[in-house]
Amino acid sequence: MRENGICTSIDDFGTGYSSLNLLKDLDVDIIKLDKSFISNIQDAPSADKIVVKNVVEMARALDKEVIAEGVEAETQVDFLKDIQCQMAQGFLYDKPLPHDAFEECLKNITIYQKNDN
Repeated sequence: MRENGICTSIDDFGTGYSSLNLLKDLDVDIIKLDKSFISNIQDAPSADKIVVKNVVEMARALDKEVIAEGVEAETQVDFLKDIQCQMAQGFLYDKPLPHDAFEECLKNITIYQKNDN
């Protein structure tokens, strides 16, 4: 699939049937860390902070990317940036949208590119 430009992910990682074995056994590109771990990371101290930090470090060491699901607060974003989790999704950024509304939002996005000059 990768040779055809298809990226794979594990959704809701850390819940249900997902386990640490999936990190080493499945050749996926992205781990989507379940929102249940993200919801309490603004609380200090938090066992969730330790889990999130270590999952992100393990995934990076295994050359996988991590998306933190369920981000709703800037304090969560700050923590995720501190541990070098580069991607997040959640209500902080937008609510789920129907297809047509999503396409309309995309039309209104201004893309900024780095100027090398």
